[in-house]
Amino acid sequence: MSVARTATLPLFAKYVWTQLPIRKLVIGEEMTDDIVILAVQFYPSTEMSQVEYKSPEEASLLRELCKIIDMNLVFIYGDINHEAYRRLGVEVMTSHVVYCVHQWWRRSKRNRGNLILWRRKWMTEDDA
Repeated sequence: MSVARTATLPLFAKYVWTQLPIRKLVIGEEMTDDIVILAVQFYPSTEMSQVEYKSPEEASLLRELCKIIDMNLVFIYGDINHEAYRRLGVEVMTSHVVYCVHQWWRRSKRNRGNLILWRRKWMTEDDA
């Protein structure tokens, strides 16, 4: 894969969009982009770098990430709209997006560095 395809967060969101199954058309690209941004924002990179690949601890961290994303989607879209999206399968698509982000993160050190750079956008002075 070309590094330029995922050099920026918008390009990475497009990359994730192309990796998702056809069900992505039900929830749409805008919501998928929101899920990607939340996955990048809350990705537990420090914890992930300390666990073994395909371990129960890794699966637990990914499940927790899906819960955090779902909680934030309720905040973004509201209870009623989120319930409608849930019925359309947003939880399944969230797990697909998290899987794509995780595989991409595991693929190379450059990807891990990009994720850290993108996350700085949301850091405050208190977080540093």
